[in-house]
Amino acid sequence: MQQHLVAVIAHPDDEFMAAGLLIRAKNLGYRTHLICGTQGEAGRIKGQYFRGIRDEELSTIRQKEFGVSCLLLNIDSYYNLGMPDNRAEAWNFEESAAELEAILLSIGSSVIITFNSDGGNRHPDHVGMHRMTVQAFGALPKNEYELYFNTMFPKSYSQAHTLLKLPPPIMDQITIDDNEVSAIVALSKEEHLMKLTVLDIYRSQFPDERGLYYKMPLKMLETVSRYECYENFSGGTVADLSHSSRSDMLFDMFL
Repeated sequence: MQQHLVAVIAHPDDEFMAAGLLIRAKNLGYRTHLICGTQGEAGRIKGQYFRGIRDEELSTIRQKEFGVSCLLLNIDSYYNLGMPDNRAEAWNFEESAAELEAILLSIGSSVIITFNSDGGNRHPDHVGMHRMTVQAFGALPKNEYELYFNTMFPKSYSQAHTLLKLPPPIMDQITIDDNEVSAIVALSKEEHLMKLTVLDIYRSQFPDERGLYYKMPLKMLETVSRYECYENFSGGTVADLSHSSRSDMLFDMFL
């Protein structure tokens, strides 16, 4: 049976959070898919080195960048739900959740990844996509789909392996309790370099006027993006350990 990995995100460039896993999955023979909630039209051009047409619609610019990112990551199919950007309160939640469910059913048996419950940074659109994905997942055949949330580092893993080497106040901001992490992906050098290349595509966004990427200096982002952490969700509860042949090749460590 063909293996599938599906990333459900809110905006163009959000795929960076799981780009390493998408790259690995493709190399392992999975078909990979991206489902994006919005076109990113509510932001602005803030990239220092953007050389495109500045009076072009931002949604057009970001959709072009998203398309190039999908080509780089060798994504098999990608979708946009067309919901208004940065206006999660205005989304037709039930209709969009039903559309998401239909797309997932059409793809077939899959490992699905999306934001965790706080959206990673409490962005309302991220939180909305988390809720929508959980609702859609609840209607899917349980033995055919797995759901994981992209999350932060478990405290003990980060400290024990001294991976990040960041000051304690920063460590406290980017780590969470161990029981909120089910699996870790430690990217190879090649996987990580390809993941970082995604950032070069989004010149309308990165680096911003302050030289930052997702509010971080590049060196810090390079350090933390070398690892991707995931929380497994199963049947309405976060599972202590729940994986099958669909996902066990993707991760380096199960906690």
